[in-house]
Amino acid sequence: MLIEVLISLLIFSLGVIGLMGMQARAIQAGTDAQDRDIAARLANQLSSQMQIGRTTDLSAANLTAWKDLVAAELPNGEGDVTQVTTGTNAKIVVTWQAPAYATTPPAAKSQFETQVVLAQ
Repeated sequence: MLIEVLISLLIFSLGVIGLMGMQARAIQAGTDAQDRDIAARLANQLSSQMQIGRTTDLSAANLTAWKDLVAAELPNGEGDVTQVTTGTNAKIVVTWQAPAYATTPPAAKSQFETQVVLAQ
């Protein structure tokens, strides 16, 4: 009877360890989703500025302020704007590296990319 109790405790312990692993993964997935949401919001903010100004050529001050905001809101965040066609098309890229992936070789970076096309 004592062996049956020990075996059932072993099985129960393995189940609890499995639940702890699932909880850790769920927290990590939630953090990843939150970072992706922030990146989409930041890209949308810059896209809205382009739509309002009717040009993808932003002033250096506006672009620097946006890049500083990306760096402040995302872990290791970087923002970049590439002009596809001057004045009408641009590609906005936001990259970041979650602390959970900072030690994983090679260092995995997440990226959100969107393209702005202004109608003429």
